[in-house]
Amino acid sequence: MKRSILLCLTLFIAAGAWAQTTRIVNNNPGATGGVNVYTGATALQTAINASVSGDIIHIVPGTVSNGNVTIDKTLTILGVGLNPQKGLGTRSLAGDIQLSGVASSGLRISGVHFGRFLPNIGCSGGISMSNILIENCQFYAVQMLNNSCAIANLIVRNCVINSHQGFSSGPQAFEIWINSGVLITNNIIRAQGSTASTILGNGLTIQNNLFFGPGTNNTFIDLDNSIVQNNIFARTSPALTATSTGNTFYNNIVFGSTDNTFTNGVAGNSATGSIIGDPLLTNVPSTSSDWVYTYDFTLLSGSPAINAGLDGTNIGPTGGITPFDPEGTLLPLIESINMPAVVTKGVNLQVNVKAKGN
Repeated sequence: MKRSILLCLTLFIAAGAWAQTTRIVNNNPGATGGVNVYTGATALQTAINASVSGDIIHIVPGTVSNGNVTIDKTLTILGVGLNPQKGLGTRSLAGDIQLSGVASSGLRISGVHFGRFLPNIGCSGGISMSNILIENCQFYAVQMLNNSCAIANLIVRNCVINSHQGFSSGPQAFEIWINSGVLITNNIIRAQGSTASTILGNGLTIQNNLFFGPGTNNTFIDLDNSIVQNNIFARTSPALTATSTGNTFYNNIVFGSTDNTFTNGVAGNSATGSIIGDPLLTNVPSTSSDWVYTYDFTLLSGSPAINAGLDGTNIGPTGGITPFDPEGTLLPLIESINMPAVVTKGVNLQVNVKAKGN
């Protein structure tokens, strides 16, 4: 027991030496505030305003969104996870997340369900932010609303992206033009049936994702100088339009679309290792609705996607170096606690705690 207390004190002192503060956001009805604990409708923005670069913000799961926020510093924002088994069905919720300039570089968002990610508010051009990680999240879209602004080293992984609903004349999931290093990997991305495409951009790396839709739409309309590899296109077409150039497709699968071709023969693009056929997903219904977590994208025996990726792993989100985790839990979640029903005074208490985290 003394060793445990000494270890906790040592860790506390070390954390204090880093001058890093952990802040708790809890907008649930009846929540009680305190030192570094923020409550109410604007709890998340209040916590962000009170933070300094390097701080950590935990969003307690609930049923009411914390609303739109603007981030102007380097923070780590953690939620309960993408779809954790524990938590009584609640999620860590927010509205649109906006970034305000280069000061927000180094941002990490994990385990949060939110609206849109808008990384160029207050940007006047050039590289305005860098080194941003979005993981284990569910959201609608990443949109660079000012095409003169740029982003460097953005990673979006292990997310469910349901596309921006009701936005039929522009990008549904991604619009990123000026950048230096954008990786979109091991995600589930819905494509809506409309005139808009799912991804617009330049210089992107798009790998090991599952795109699913109603069969009548295109994943890409204007895509340039990008690498598209090891993806599954289920009832959504990867065919390119005449304005797209410089793209390379490697080892992708498409089926169930009105145009089951890659690049559509558009000059300046190439495709190798393509497969046109059913990847044999366990349960992904023909639908254009949001992703439902009872769906199952794992590959059935005999699937042509098994170990068929460019890197020798599976095509789709189960392949690559970061296979998709449906729970998407970064924080340790307690799954069980075993302890004696009766505690005797003067006797050490034996407690076994089982937890899970990425």
